[in-house]
Amino acid sequence: NAPGKAQSLVEELQRRNSQSKILPVGWMEILTAQLNIAQGRNVSAVSKLQKELSTFPIELRVAATYVIGSELGKDPQSADLAVLKLLSIPANDKVDVSALASAALYESIKILQKTGQTREVVTLQNELLDRFPNTYYGRLLKLGLGK
Repeated sequence: NAPGKAQSLVEELQRRNSQSKILPVGWMEILTAQLNIAQGRNVSAVSKLQKELSTFPIELRVAATYVIGSELGKDPQSADLAVLKLLSIPANDKVDVSALASAALYESIKILQKTGQTREVVTLQNELLDRFPNTYYGRLLKLGLGK
């Protein structure tokens, strides 16, 4: 049972982290949010993560923003907000996160495809191929698997 194992793992990490702070500030919150999302508690997980975002180091803010944007993108009414959040990742020049930036572009493309924004999809596909051609998502798009 994968959700049960994930729950056990997160609980064990929480226990160990409370004793010796093995994870930097923000990681436990991101892991817990992802677990809550997997368990169907996405609204509260995203809300809590958004409230805690400013307390995270910049590198983790980027990762948390990806989680938030990806989850918001599942709701058509939040599509524009999701894409804005996701596109803040490749626009961030304070930290090198090319793998996450390419994933954010790819996720934005998927969201925009669902909402029928073809011109924006093509623009982001070109950006992904231009800026991150050798990442997993760049290669996926090049092979035509990301369409």
